[in-house]
Amino acid sequence: MSYKNRFVVTLFVLPIVAMAISGCDRHKAERAELGKQIAAIEADLVPLKEEQARLSQEVETLNSEVQQQSDTLQPHVDQLTKLQDELALYVQEHKTTALVLNMTRGGVAAVLDSHADEKTKNLIRTGDTISKLVAVAYCLRKGEECRNATLKIMSLGSQIDSENATISGMSGQLDQKKASLQELQQKSSSLDASIAAKTQERDGLKQRLDSLS
Repeated sequence: MSYKNRFVVTLFVLPIVAMAISGCDRHKAERAELGKQIAAIEADLVPLKEEQARLSQEVETLNSEVQQQSDTLQPHVDQLTKLQDELALYVQEHKTTALVLNMTRGGVAAVLDSHADEKTKNLIRTGDTISKLVAVAYCLRKGEECRNATLKIMSLGSQIDSENATISGMSGQLDQKKASLQELQQKSSSLDASIAAKTQERDGLKQRLDSLS
C-alpha cells in the first residue's frame, strides 16, 4: 500500500476509533460524581458509627446498673412483705390485746394505722365500741401481755418504716437510671435509623456505579 493510501486509511480510521473510545467512556463524568457522593456518605458514616458504638456501650453499662439496682432492691421488697405479713399474723393471733392497744391511740395505734393491711384493720375495727377506760383497765390486768404486744408491734412498725425508707430511696435511684436508659435507647434508635438510611443511599449509589463499569 502506498504512503498516500495509508494516509487516507489513517484519516478514515482515526475518527472511528476516537468515536468508539468516546462512546465507551460516556459515563466517565457520572462515575466520577458517583464516586464523590459515595466518598462523602462514607465520610459522614464514620462519626455516626463512632457515636453508635459509644451509645451502645453506655446503654449496655446503664442496663447492667439498672439490673443490679433491681436485684439489690428486691430483697428489701421481699422483707417488707414478710414484715407486713408478720404484723398481720401477730394481730390475728393476739386480736384482743391488739384491739385494746389500738384503743389507747398510742404508738401501737399509729403503727396499725400506718402499716396494717385492710384485713387487719377490719379485724380490730370492732374495738371502736370499747371505751378507752376499758382498754386501760384491760392492760392494767394483763400488763405483761400488753407490754409484750406493744414491744412486738412497735418493733415491727420500726422495721417496716426502715424498709420503706430504704425502698423509697433505692426506687428513686432506679427510676432515674431507667429514665436515663430510655433516653439513651431513644438516641441510639434514632442514630441507627440515620446510619441505615445513609448506608442504603450509599449502597444504591454503588449499585449504579457498578452498572456503569
